[in-house]
Amino acid sequence: MEPLQKLGPVFYREVEDETTGLKGYLVVDRYLGGAGTGGIRLAPNISLVEVANLAYEMTLKFSFLNIRKGGAKAGFVLPGELSKSQKEALCRKFGEKIGDMLKSKKYFPGEDMGIDSDDLKVILSGAGIEKKSQKTSLKGEYFTALSVFLTAQEILKNEGKSFDQARIIIEGFGKVGGEAARLFSRAGAIITGISTIRGGIFDEAGLDIPRLIDLKKLYGDGCIDHYELAQKVSKEELLFKEADIVIPGARPDVITKDNVGRLKTKIIVPIANIAVTEEIENMLAQRNIKYVPGFVSNCGGILGYFLGEQGFDADAIEKIFHNGFSRKVRMLLKKAQKENISIAHAARAIARRNFELMSDKGKNSLFKKMNLGRIGYVACKKLKKKNIHIGTTFVMRAYMEKVLLNQ
Repeated sequence: MEPLQKLGPVFYREVEDETTGLKGYLVVDRYLGGAGTGGIRLAPNISLVEVANLAYEMTLKFSFLNIRKGGAKAGFVLPGELSKSQKEALCRKFGEKIGDMLKSKKYFPGEDMGIDSDDLKVILSGAGIEKKSQKTSLKGEYFTALSVFLTAQEILKNEGKSFDQARIIIEGFGKVGGEAARLFSRAGAIITGISTIRGGIFDEAGLDIPRLIDLKKLYGDGCIDHYELAQKVSKEELLFKEADIVIPGARPDVITKDNVGRLKTKIIVPIANIAVTEEIENMLAQRNIKYVPGFVSNCGGILGYFLGEQGFDADAIEKIFHNGFSRKVRMLLKKAQKENISIAHAARAIARRNFELMSDKGKNSLFKKMNLGRIGYVACKKLKKKNIHIGTTFVMRAYMEKVLLNQ
């Protein structure tokens, strides 16, 4: 197995269809555990390069978390406004075009930008796969937002600060952005700006997040047009307003060489994947702006899903996040400070080391520890149903220390 570095994907495919107007891509960055895993997105102007970079980011994300999966990504171009039937036709055709990879289980898909669970079901149907209904109370968008929140919290704690009166700008007010805004505001932060595809709004005194969430339910991305108490700004300009923390949450590469000098913040914690290139990361470090790569800050969605697969319920997962994930971020910050490197460089070093360890299943005791934690937790739950109360705290702690915290 090659060391984890950006050498190019192990598999890619471009697909087109004249009848539906489909143009899309599938990229597997690395096979680990026999497959590549990552979501499918539908977005304007999506390209093979973007999908390949996102697939690489997924490999880093899994590796940072010690989850033995390779990264992959798929996406197809949103040509404009689509009717329900037009979108369904595109999804079905895309599923047909990548059907062999789906049926052979070399690629495991998931939801992403522009693709919800119903769309994913249509894509799988196009590949000839019937998706079984899965009843789950776990919300991936909440856990993604939670990892963003906890990452920002640990950075502030590292500086002797808290969220009290911290001013935060959030690009993107979708499912994850809305959950993040709720978490930050409940912790005492002031959300001064948010944006949707329709534009942005800004109020130095702070936005009314509960009201905006209600407006989002009624008007979708048009919620900003119905919030009269704030200054209207473009979604591009919003990121460059003064704030303690800026949270990019839309498409990749929103901060570039042309605009990096306009940033008026000292902390960037993305919801978005690959919010900046590695070149821009270096420029941010030179300006003493703390930037956490998306494969760390937004990894909560896949971490929550993975823990759910292992049998952990929502309450247990929440505890693992607040204790284990937070501690993992603290360890990352300490590594960066000790070695006098950027947070992003430290995170990549951890991900690359973990990837190489996981590449050889036989020599890595991580898997025995993982299975022990999962089996022990499930056993405790079964005993509890029989009124035999052992408790699960020690099992969760063992899981965190032996798996999640195995940097």
